Amino acid sequence: MEIDEYFSQTKRINEQLTRIADRTARMALAKSAHTDNPEFVELMKEHQLTQKNIELHKQLIESYPELDI
Repeated sequence: MEIDEYFSQTKRINEQLTRIADRTARMALAKSAHTDNPEFVELMKEHQLTQKNIELHKQLIESYPELDI
């Protein structure tokens, strides 16, 4: 994996996670962040984005062992 590709992908994922966090916070303030709210349930299904970030980090480490991350 190239470093530019890593940063590009992680930037996109982090932007998505930020949007999800903002929406979830608004729902919490409106007391609608619960499993009866289909929008909230859909947002919670996006948890795989965090796992994708972890996988990208592992790929970067494997590609650049000299970085000693």
